[in-house]
Amino acid sequence: MVPPLSAGSSSARQRQDTASSRLVKRPAGWFTQAGYLVSHHQNDAFIAVNRLLAAGEEVFWLRDRNAGPPSGGSGWIYIAARPTTRPILDKAASDLGLTFVGVATPPAADALRLQPVRVGLWDRYGGSASSGWTRWLLERYEFPHERVYAQTLDAGNLTRRFDVIVLPDEATPARSDGAPPLDDVPAEYRATLGTMSWERTLPQLRKFVEEGGTLITIGDASAFAERLSLPVTNALTSTTASATRSLGADEFYIPGSVLRVSVDNTAPIAFGFEREADVFFDTSPAFRVDAGAASSVRRVAWFASATPLRSGWAWGQKYLEGTAAIVDAPLGRGHVLIFGPEVTYRAQSHGTFKFLFNGIHYARATAAKLR
Repeated sequence: MVPPLSAGSSSARQRQDTASSRLVKRPAGWFTQAGYLVSHHQNDAFIAVNRLLAAGEEVFWLRDRNAGPPSGGSGWIYIAARPTTRPILDKAASDLGLTFVGVATPPAADALRLQPVRVGLWDRYGGSASSGWTRWLLERYEFPHERVYAQTLDAGNLTRRFDVIVLPDEATPARSDGAPPLDDVPAEYRATLGTMSWERTLPQLRKFVEEGGTLITIGDASAFAERLSLPVTNALTSTTASATRSLGADEFYIPGSVLRVSVDNTAPIAFGFEREADVFFDTSPAFRVDAGAASSVRRVAWFASATPLRSGWAWGQKYLEGTAAIVDAPLGRGHVLIFGPEVTYRAQSHGTFKFLFNGIHYARATAAKLR
Protein backbone atom coordinates (compact mmCIF):
# COMPACT_ATOMS: atom_id res chain seq x y z
CA MET A 1 0.00 0.00 0.00
CA VAL A 2 1.27 3.50 -0.85
CA PRO A 3 0.46 6.87 0.74
CA PRO A 4 -3.06 7.90 -0.26
CA LEU A 5 -3.95 10.43 -2.91
CA SER A 6 -6.00 13.15 -1.29
CA ALA A 7 -6.59 16.87 -1.28
CA GLY A 8 -6.68 19.37 1.53
CA SER A 9 -3.69 20.37 3.62
CA SER A 10 -0.23 21.08 2.24
CA SER A 11 1.00 17.88 3.89
CA ALA A 12 -1.70 15.95 2.05
CA ARG A 13 -0.60 17.50 -1.23
CA GLN A 14 3.03 16.66 -0.39
CA ARG A 15 2.05 13.04 0.22
CA GLN A 16 0.25 13.03 -3.12
CA ASP A 17 3.35 14.42 -4.89
CA THR A 18 5.55 11.85 -3.12
CA ALA A 19 3.26 8.99 -4.14
CA SER A 20 3.25 10.30 -7.69
CA SER A 21 7.03 10.46 -7.92
CA ARG A 22 7.41 6.98 -6.50
CA LEU A 23 4.99 5.53 -9.02
CA VAL A 24 6.76 7.15 -11.95
CA LYS A 25 10.41 6.91 -10.98
CA ARG A 26 10.88 3.64 -9.13
CA PRO A 27 13.23 1.15 -10.85
CA ALA A 28 11.84 -1.94 -12.57
CA GLY A 29 10.81 -4.60 -10.07
CA TRP A 30 9.86 -2.15 -7.34
CA PHE A 31 6.31 -1.85 -6.06
CA THR A 32 3.66 -0.62 -8.48
CA GLN A 33 -0.08 -0.36 -8.03
CA ALA A 34 -2.54 -2.91 -9.34
CA GLY A 35 -5.32 -0.53 -8.45
CA TYR A 36 -6.82 1.92 -5.97
CA LEU A 37 -9.39 1.84 -3.20
CA VAL A 38 -11.81 4.59 -2.25
CA SER A 39 -14.36 4.44 0.56
CA HIS A 40 -17.92 3.59 -0.46
CA HIS A 41 -19.22 5.78 2.35
CA GLN A 42 -18.93 9.31 0.96
CA ASN A 43 -21.38 10.55 -1.65
CA ASP A 44 -18.68 12.24 -3.72
CA ALA A 45 -17.15 8.83 -4.44
CA PHE A 46 -20.00 8.39 -6.93
CA ILE A 47 -18.80 11.39 -8.91
CA ALA A 48 -15.41 9.71 -9.26
CA VAL A 49 -17.06 6.41 -10.21
CA ASN A 50 -19.19 8.08 -12.87
CA ARG A 51 -16.18 9.84 -14.35
CA LEU A 52 -14.22 6.60 -14.40
CA LEU A 53 -17.02 4.64 -16.08
CA ALA A 54 -17.49 7.39 -18.66
CA ALA A 55 -13.79 7.06 -19.49
CA GLY A 56 -14.00 3.27 -19.88
CA GLU A 57 -12.13 2.44 -16.66
CA GLU A 58 -12.76 -0.71 -14.59
CA VAL A 59 -14.60 -0.13 -11.31
CA PHE A 60 -15.75 -2.70 -8.74
CA TRP A 61 -17.68 -2.79 -5.47
CA LEU A 62 -16.12 -5.11 -2.89
CA ARG A 63 -18.73 -7.34 -1.29
CA ASP A 64 -16.67 -7.75 1.89
CA ARG A 65 -16.62 -4.42 3.73
CA ASN A 66 -13.46 -5.54 5.56
CA ALA A 67 -11.51 -6.43 2.40
CA GLY A 68 -9.62 -3.12 2.36
CA PRO A 69 -7.69 -1.17 5.01
CA PRO A 70 -9.07 -1.33 8.58
CA SER A 71 -10.18 2.31 8.42
CA GLY A 72 -12.66 1.56 5.62
CA GLY A 73 -15.65 1.22 7.95
CA SER A 74 -18.41 1.17 5.37
CA GLY A 75 -16.74 -0.80 2.60
CA TRP A 76 -14.64 -0.08 -0.45
CA ILE A 77 -14.74 0.62 -4.16
CA TYR A 78 -11.84 -0.83 -6.16
CA ILE A 79 -10.47 0.80 -9.32
CA ALA A 80 -8.14 -1.20 -11.57
CA ALA A 81 -5.00 0.73 -12.55
CA ARG A 82 -4.39 1.61 -16.18
CA PRO A 83 -2.17 4.31 -17.68
CA THR A 84 -5.29 6.45 -18.06
CA THR A 85 -6.58 5.98 -14.51
CA ARG A 86 -4.28 8.15 -12.44
CA PRO A 87 -5.13 11.55 -14.00
CA ILE A 88 -8.84 10.97 -13.30
CA LEU A 89 -8.10 10.12 -9.67
CA ASP A 90 -5.73 13.07 -9.26
CA LYS A 91 -8.48 15.42 -10.43
CA ALA A 92 -11.08 13.77 -8.18
CA ALA A 93 -8.73 14.07 -5.20
CA SER A 94 -8.18 17.73 -5.97
CA ASP A 95 -11.80 18.63 -6.84
CA LEU A 96 -13.65 16.54 -4.29
CA GLY A 97 -11.24 15.92 -1.41
CA LEU A 98 -11.44 12.16 -1.92
CA THR A 99 -8.67 9.86 -0.71
CA PHE A 100 -7.52 6.99 -2.93
CA VAL A 101 -5.29 4.25 -1.54
CA GLY A 102 -2.98 2.36 -3.91
CA VAL A 103 -2.70 -1.42 -3.50
CA ALA A 104 -0.04 -3.77 -4.87
CA THR A 105 -2.50 -6.53 -5.71
CA PRO A 106 -6.27 -6.61 -6.17
CA PRO A 107 -8.14 -7.46 -2.95
CA ALA A 108 -8.88 -11.15 -2.53
CA ALA A 109 -12.62 -10.59 -2.39
CA ASP A 110 -15.78 -11.20 -4.35
CA ALA A 111 -16.89 -8.08 -6.15
CA LEU A 112 -19.50 -6.52 -8.39
CA ARG A 113 -18.22 -4.99 -11.61
CA LEU A 114 -19.94 -1.73 -12.56
CA GLN A 115 -20.98 -0.66 -16.04
CA PRO A 116 -22.33 2.58 -17.51
CA VAL A 117 -26.07 2.78 -16.88
CA ARG A 118 -28.82 4.32 -19.03
CA VAL A 119 -31.11 6.18 -16.62
CA GLY A 120 -34.60 7.48 -17.33
CA LEU A 121 -36.08 9.93 -14.81
CA TRP A 122 -39.84 10.47 -14.94
CA ASP A 123 -41.08 14.02 -15.44
CA ARG A 124 -44.24 15.69 -16.73
CA TYR A 125 -45.29 18.70 -18.77
CA GLY A 126 -44.55 21.88 -16.82
CA GLY A 127 -42.22 20.03 -14.46
CA SER A 128 -42.57 18.08 -11.24
CA ALA A 129 -40.95 19.35 -8.04
CA SER A 130 -39.84 15.89 -6.89
CA SER A 131 -38.47 15.08 -10.34
CA GLY A 132 -36.72 18.43 -10.53
CA TRP A 133 -34.90 17.94 -7.25
CA THR A 134 -33.92 14.41 -8.27
CA ARG A 135 -32.66 15.69 -11.61
CA TRP A 136 -30.54 18.32 -9.85
CA LEU A 137 -29.11 15.55 -7.67
CA LEU A 138 -28.25 13.33 -10.64
CA GLU A 139 -26.60 16.27 -12.37
CA ARG A 140 -24.67 17.23 -9.22
CA TYR A 141 -23.25 13.71 -8.89
CA GLU A 142 -22.68 13.32 -12.64
CA PHE A 143 -25.10 10.50 -13.40
CA PRO A 144 -25.92 10.56 -17.14
CA HIS A 145 -29.70 10.47 -17.53
CA GLU A 146 -32.61 11.71 -19.56
CA ARG A 147 -36.12 12.74 -18.63
CA VAL A 148 -38.89 10.38 -19.67
CA TYR A 149 -42.56 11.29 -19.98
CA ALA A 150 -45.80 9.33 -19.85
CA GLN A 151 -46.10 9.09 -23.63
CA THR A 152 -42.70 7.38 -23.86
CA LEU A 153 -43.47 5.01 -21.00
CA ASP A 154 -46.84 4.09 -22.50
CA ALA A 155 -45.24 3.39 -25.90
CA GLY A 156 -43.19 0.51 -24.46
CA ASN A 157 -39.93 -1.10 -25.71
CA LEU A 158 -38.31 0.55 -22.71
CA THR A 159 -35.37 -1.84 -22.31
CA ARG A 160 -34.08 -0.69 -25.71
CA ARG A 161 -33.55 2.75 -24.21
CA PHE A 162 -33.09 2.41 -20.44
CA ASP A 163 -31.49 0.17 -17.83
CA VAL A 164 -33.09 2.05 -14.93
CA ILE A 165 -36.30 4.07 -14.65
CA VAL A 166 -36.67 6.29 -11.58
CA LEU A 167 -40.18 7.22 -10.45
CA PRO A 168 -39.97 10.03 -7.86
CA ASP A 169 -42.68 10.80 -5.34
CA GLU A 170 -45.15 12.53 -7.68
CA ALA A 171 -45.07 9.92 -10.47
CA THR A 172 -48.49 8.41 -9.77
CA PRO A 173 -51.83 8.74 -11.55
CA ALA A 174 -53.37 10.19 -8.40
CA ARG A 175 -50.85 13.04 -8.30
CA SER A 176 -50.65 13.77 -12.04
CA ASP A 177 -51.90 17.22 -12.95
CA GLY A 178 -54.25 17.65 -15.89
CA ALA A 179 -52.56 18.63 -19.14
CA PRO A 180 -53.62 21.67 -21.16
CA PRO A 181 -55.33 21.27 -24.55
CA LEU A 182 -52.94 20.10 -27.26
CA ASP A 183 -53.42 23.24 -29.35
CA ASP A 184 -52.27 25.40 -26.42
CA VAL A 185 -48.89 23.67 -26.21
CA PRO A 186 -45.97 24.54 -28.53
CA ALA A 187 -45.13 21.67 -30.88
CA GLU A 188 -41.70 21.09 -29.33
CA TYR A 189 -43.28 20.32 -25.93
CA ARG A 190 -46.15 18.11 -26.99
CA ALA A 191 -44.16 14.91 -26.42
CA THR A 192 -44.12 15.82 -22.72
CA LEU A 193 -47.92 15.75 -22.40
CA GLY A 194 -49.84 12.84 -20.94
CA THR A 195 -50.39 11.41 -17.47
CA MET A 196 -49.41 8.21 -15.73
CA SER A 197 -52.06 5.51 -15.90
CA TRP A 198 -52.60 2.14 -14.23
CA GLU A 199 -54.15 0.87 -17.46
CA ARG A 200 -51.47 2.05 -19.94
CA THR A 201 -48.27 2.73 -17.99
CA LEU A 202 -48.24 -0.10 -15.46
CA PRO A 203 -48.16 -2.95 -18.07
CA GLN A 204 -45.19 -1.31 -19.85
CA LEU A 205 -43.28 -0.87 -16.59
CA ARG A 206 -43.96 -4.51 -15.74
CA LYS A 207 -42.61 -5.61 -19.11
CA PHE A 208 -39.55 -3.38 -18.64
CA VAL A 209 -38.67 -5.06 -15.35
CA GLU A 210 -39.45 -8.59 -16.55
CA GLU A 211 -37.08 -8.06 -19.49
CA GLY A 212 -34.22 -7.12 -17.14
CA GLY A 213 -34.76 -3.46 -16.26
CA THR A 214 -34.62 -1.93 -12.79
CA LEU A 215 -37.54 0.18 -11.61
CA ILE A 216 -36.87 2.52 -8.66
CA THR A 217 -39.92 3.90 -6.87
CA ILE A 218 -39.67 6.62 -4.21
CA GLY A 219 -42.34 7.70 -1.72
CA ASP A 220 -45.86 7.71 -3.14
CA ALA A 221 -44.61 6.29 -6.45
CA SER A 222 -44.22 2.99 -4.59
CA ALA A 223 -47.89 2.53 -5.41
CA PHE A 224 -46.65 1.22 -8.77
CA ALA A 225 -44.62 -1.45 -6.99
CA GLU A 226 -47.64 -2.50 -4.98
CA ARG A 227 -49.63 -3.07 -8.20
CA LEU A 228 -46.98 -5.28 -9.83
CA SER A 229 -48.22 -8.35 -7.93
CA LEU A 230 -45.08 -8.42 -5.80
CA PRO A 231 -45.27 -10.15 -2.41
CA VAL A 232 -45.11 -6.75 -0.74
CA THR A 233 -48.13 -5.03 0.85
CA ASN A 234 -49.01 -1.78 2.59
CA ALA A 235 -48.18 -2.15 6.27
CA LEU A 236 -50.01 0.93 7.50
CA THR A 237 -53.39 -0.76 7.71
CA SER A 238 -55.77 -2.08 10.32
CA THR A 239 -57.49 -5.43 9.89
CA THR A 240 -60.75 -6.50 11.48
CA ALA A 241 -62.86 -9.59 10.98
CA SER A 242 -64.72 -7.88 8.15
CA ALA A 243 -62.17 -5.70 6.33
CA THR A 244 -58.71 -4.21 6.00
CA ARG A 245 -58.45 -0.43 5.85
CA SER A 246 -55.70 2.17 5.73
CA LEU A 247 -54.89 3.83 9.04
CA GLY A 248 -56.59 7.18 9.48
CA ALA A 249 -54.78 10.42 10.29
CA ASP A 250 -56.08 10.17 13.85
CA GLU A 251 -54.16 6.91 14.22
CA PHE A 252 -50.98 7.48 12.20
CA TYR A 253 -49.58 10.81 11.00
CA ILE A 254 -45.92 11.69 10.38
CA PRO A 255 -45.90 14.58 7.88
CA GLY A 256 -42.17 15.35 7.89
CA SER A 257 -39.77 13.94 10.50
CA VAL A 258 -36.46 12.10 10.77
CA LEU A 259 -36.74 8.44 11.77
CA ARG A 260 -34.15 5.75 12.50
CA VAL A 261 -34.05 2.54 10.44
CA SER A 262 -31.94 -0.59 10.68
CA VAL A 263 -30.00 -1.41 7.50
CA ASP A 264 -28.83 -4.67 5.95
CA ASN A 265 -25.56 -3.24 4.67
CA THR A 266 -24.61 -6.54 3.04
CA ALA A 267 -27.23 -5.78 0.38
CA PRO A 268 -25.71 -4.06 -2.68
CA ILE A 269 -28.11 -1.12 -2.55
CA ALA A 270 -26.99 -0.50 1.04
CA PHE A 271 -23.24 -0.72 0.47
CA GLY A 272 -21.48 2.18 2.17
CA PHE A 273 -23.98 2.39 5.04
CA GLU A 274 -23.59 1.56 8.70
CA ARG A 275 -26.05 -0.79 10.39
CA GLU A 276 -28.42 2.10 11.16
CA ALA A 277 -29.39 5.24 9.26
CA ASP A 278 -31.70 8.22 9.63
CA VAL A 279 -34.34 8.70 6.93
CA PHE A 280 -36.76 11.53 6.13
CA PHE A 281 -40.34 10.33 6.47
CA ASP A 282 -43.07 12.50 4.93
CA THR A 283 -46.38 10.60 5.11
CA SER A 284 -44.37 7.86 3.44
CA PRO A 285 -45.43 4.26 2.83
CA ALA A 286 -44.12 1.30 4.79
CA PHE A 287 -44.35 -2.35 3.77
CA ARG A 288 -44.76 -5.92 4.84
CA VAL A 289 -43.00 -8.69 2.93
CA ASP A 290 -45.04 -11.88 2.65
CA ALA A 291 -43.59 -14.60 4.86
CA GLY A 292 -43.24 -17.02 1.97
CA ALA A 293 -41.18 -14.55 -0.07
CA ALA A 294 -38.39 -13.94 2.42
CA SER A 295 -35.93 -16.03 0.39
CA SER A 296 -36.34 -13.91 -2.75
CA VAL A 297 -37.50 -10.46 -1.65
CA ARG A 298 -34.88 -8.64 0.39
CA ARG A 299 -35.77 -6.27 3.19
CA VAL A 300 -32.91 -3.74 2.99
CA ALA A 301 -34.03 -1.25 5.66
CA TRP A 302 -36.72 -1.53 8.32
CA PHE A 303 -38.10 0.08 11.45
CA ALA A 304 -36.78 -2.07 14.30
CA SER A 305 -38.28 0.01 17.11
CA ALA A 306 -41.72 1.19 18.19
CA THR A 307 -40.14 4.62 18.77
CA PRO A 308 -37.98 5.36 15.68
CA LEU A 309 -38.45 9.15 15.92
CA ARG A 310 -35.15 11.07 15.90
CA SER A 311 -36.30 14.60 15.13
CA GLY A 312 -39.70 16.23 14.67
CA TRP A 313 -42.90 14.63 15.82
CA ALA A 314 -44.82 11.45 15.05
CA TRP A 315 -48.35 10.35 15.83
CA GLY A 316 -48.79 6.56 16.03
CA GLN A 317 -45.16 5.70 15.28
CA LYS A 318 -45.67 2.37 17.03
CA TYR A 319 -47.35 1.08 13.86
CA LEU A 320 -43.99 1.20 12.05
CA GLU A 321 -42.27 -1.36 14.26
CA GLY A 322 -41.13 -4.36 12.19
CA THR A 323 -42.23 -2.86 8.87
CA ALA A 324 -39.92 -2.48 5.87
CA ALA A 325 -38.78 0.94 4.65
CA ILE A 326 -36.71 -0.22 1.64
CA VAL A 327 -37.21 -3.45 -0.32
CA ASP A 328 -35.43 -5.12 -3.24
CA ALA A 329 -37.94 -7.31 -5.08
CA PRO A 330 -37.00 -9.38 -8.15
CA LEU A 331 -39.48 -9.58 -11.00
CA GLY A 332 -38.66 -11.63 -14.08
CA ARG A 333 -35.06 -10.82 -15.07
CA GLY A 334 -35.11 -7.43 -13.32
CA HIS A 335 -35.67 -5.76 -9.99
CA VAL A 336 -38.07 -3.33 -8.36
CA LEU A 337 -36.35 -1.21 -5.71
CA ILE A 338 -38.97 0.22 -3.38
CA PHE A 339 -37.94 3.25 -1.33
CA GLY A 340 -40.71 4.24 1.07
CA PRO A 341 -38.96 7.20 2.76
CA GLU A 342 -37.92 10.29 0.82
CA VAL A 343 -34.30 9.21 0.32
CA THR A 344 -33.62 12.21 -1.95
CA TYR A 345 -35.92 14.75 -0.30
CA ARG A 346 -35.33 18.15 -1.95
CA ALA A 347 -31.65 17.15 -2.36
CA GLN A 348 -31.25 17.65 1.41
CA SER A 349 -31.17 14.09 2.80
CA HIS A 350 -27.44 13.54 2.18
CA GLY A 351 -27.28 10.52 4.48
CA THR A 352 -29.58 8.49 2.23
CA PHE A 353 -28.53 9.60 -1.29
CA LYS A 354 -26.49 6.38 -1.54
CA PHE A 355 -29.65 4.26 -1.64
CA LEU A 356 -30.56 5.85 -4.98
CA PHE A 357 -26.98 5.97 -6.28
CA ASN A 358 -26.35 2.32 -5.38
CA GLY A 359 -29.67 1.33 -6.88
CA ILE A 360 -28.73 2.90 -10.21
CA HIS A 361 -25.35 1.18 -10.45
CA TYR A 362 -26.74 -2.09 -9.12
CA ALA A 363 -28.91 -2.33 -12.24
CA ARG A 364 -25.95 -3.38 -14.42
CA ALA A 365 -23.51 -4.69 -11.83
CA THR A 366 -22.24 -8.23 -12.48
CA ALA A 367 -20.46 -10.69 -10.22
CA ALA A 368 -16.67 -10.71 -10.52
CA LYS A 369 -13.59 -12.09 -8.80
CA LEU A 370 -10.60 -9.79 -8.61
CA ARG A 371 -8.08 -12.63 -8.15
